Amino acid sequence: MKTLRSLFVVAALALCGCPNTTPTPNPTTCTSDSDCGSDGQRCCDGECIDVTADVNNCGACGAVCTADSAEPACIAGSCHVGACHTGFADCDGNAANGCEVSLLDDANNCSACGMVCTVDNAEAACAAGSCGIGTCHAGFGDCDGDAANGCEVALESDPQHCGACGHSCGEDQWCEAGECHAAPLIIYGGAADPNDSQGLSSLVRFDPVSKTFEEITAMAGPDGAPEPRANHLAAWDREASRMVVFGGTVSASPSLLFAAPAVWALDFSQDPPVWNKLPAGTASPGARTANCFGVDRAHRTVYMFGGLDAQNAFHNDLWSLDLASGSWTQIHGDLTGPENPPPVSTPGSCAFLSDLGQFVMFGGIKLDLEISGALWTIDPTAATPVWTRVDATNPPTPRAGALFLGDQSPLPLFGGFNIEPGLGIEVFKDVQVLDLAATPPAWTEESPSSGTMGFPIPRALAVGAFNAGHRYVFGGAVPVGVDTILLDDLWEYDPAARVWTQLAPTGAPGAPPGKLDATMVVAD
Repeated sequence: MKTLRSLFVVAALALCGCPNTTPTPNPTTCTSDSDCGSDGQRCCDGECIDVTADVNNCGACGAVCTADSAEPACIAGSCHVGACHTGFADCDGNAANGCEVSLLDDANNCSACGMVCTVDNAEAACAAGSCGIGTCHAGFGDCDGDAANGCEVALESDPQHCGACGHSCGEDQWCEAGECHAAPLIIYGGAADPNDSQGLSSLVRFDPVSKTFEEITAMAGPDGAPEPRANHLAAWDREASRMVVFGGTVSASPSLLFAAPAVWALDFSQDPPVWNKLPAGTASPGARTANCFGVDRAHRTVYMFGGLDAQNAFHNDLWSLDLASGSWTQIHGDLTGPENPPPVSTPGSCAFLSDLGQFVMFGGIKLDLEISGALWTIDPTAATPVWTRVDATNPPTPRAGALFLGDQSPLPLFGGFNIEPGLGIEVFKDVQVLDLAATPPAWTEESPSSGTMGFPIPRALAVGAFNAGHRYVFGGAVPVGVDTILLDDLWEYDPAARVWTQLAPTGAPGAPPGKLDATMVVAD
């Protein structure tokens, strides 16, 4: 009966036309917001829309969400950045600019937000999400193609990449301002008084192109700088662009004072160059002066023979100095022969012949004050090094204070002096050439042609330097009566053409004063 009564009620309402005021849940069409319920629904263009989540009607009808390089999102009625497009990221958290960063080519956000690319001597770049080199700074180049070390080469000064990657200067050249030039000479130290070996701190560069001298101002490093000195050892370490210095004397009045037995390096890769003391090894020849030496450039090694120590004892031992580390090694050879090692002789003439692997020593003054004409060789790298006295044909007059000018056979020898009893001192200007590769080994006296300025006058105790294409001689001493004249001229000898050329006359502007026992290196 109740069911039947309910049906009558419904029928009666229908017949009377009374409205149904309850809204249809989430209708698809509408005329006002009231038609859409209350769960974030709004009536937008006749359609009920959830404005809390609709990117085209976010928070209000018609409020369209957009996002650069990303899918937009509407969350709780506010626009946000949704999923970034591939290769992009929202690194600043600002919805207004979307996924603003390209992770594929942004050097400050390379592959991920905050991943900053850095490279030496260059502007960094990001390519395909990997850090790399954009543009090298002026004067630098990426010559090895390795982004990890940036633009690693200084094109203004690197002799292997001079001005451009792969543009190599010759062995007798250096690179300056991106152009190859004949390498400069560095003259260091020496004694300006023939009766006093007081060392001088003068440090001078000579430019063979402009033919000018220039004083070098060197800076002290963490350990200071070496004492001014004379009668020392100096060698150019090309791989490190530095001059390595050892030994010598710092004063001769009132008594002989030796330089400390440290190895110093003047680093020319810095501007201005800087002095650094190399680490001391476990072995050392101790303080030495008046030694002779030869340089194995290919293996960055100096071989030093003999010299006078701080206890006024002369030596005839042989040492090797590693230019890379500054460490010494004594070479213990076979001492069983009648004259093995050679007798003490100073100042002798020494060289290392790179083509034969032989250290050569000639002449010098023996302890009995006799001038020697003996020639000795040794292979310092042999398992058991043995000194060999070489009886070469046509030997020159015995002499001391001469210069070997080279590191290959045939080997030129210039100048020097001899003392003849009752006749005094004889000073030479000849060029004697030693050919150790000949059978038998032989000496030959050359007759150089005169250059535009003639020949160098006879001299002894000059300083010499050489590289692949040049032989240089600076200064030296000439006895005149009871006096000694110190020279300050500079010459070049061409062994192929047998021609002397004067590069700087006596008294040239900026030249160091005439001196004894200085050193000179070719800074190539």
